[in-house]
Amino acid sequence: MRNIILAILIPLVGSASAEPITPLPGTQIRTDVLDAARVAAESDLGAPVRFVVRELLVDAGRAFAILDAQRPNGIAVDLALTPLVLEQGRPISLIDGPTFIGYLYESDERWLVDEYVIGPTDVWWADGRFCVKYSSVVLYDIC
Repeated sequence: MRNIILAILIPLVGSASAEPITPLPGTQIRTDVLDAARVAAESDLGAPVRFVVRELLVDAGRAFAILDAQRPNGIAVDLALTPLVLEQGRPISLIDGPTFIGYLYESDERWLVDEYVIGPTDVWWADGRFCVKYSSVVLYDIC
């Protein structure tokens, strides 16, 4: 009986961690966070998008991600042919590569993108306004 109680409590304690985790490849949480980011990235870059994870921090239903987008089989994204440029009119000179940087959160067992930028040329994500919701996953101790 004690082992059953421990088996139930240990995951609950782990989910309220004081330190963010980087979910391992193949885990459900990693898949869910990347899938949410993919929806946003594909609206700007066109589909399909695959990610190379540069940074992924998750803690208590909050996440911060720096993801390099590419096409399947590692083919580079041609920014000139993306909705970001063709439809939204963003100049290629103002896109620092096909990198997704964003904050995500979990709601009703679903991951959603809060704010993101593709190819930012500044560190918008270091704005202190993100500290209220994302302090446990922001980089470089900005909070």
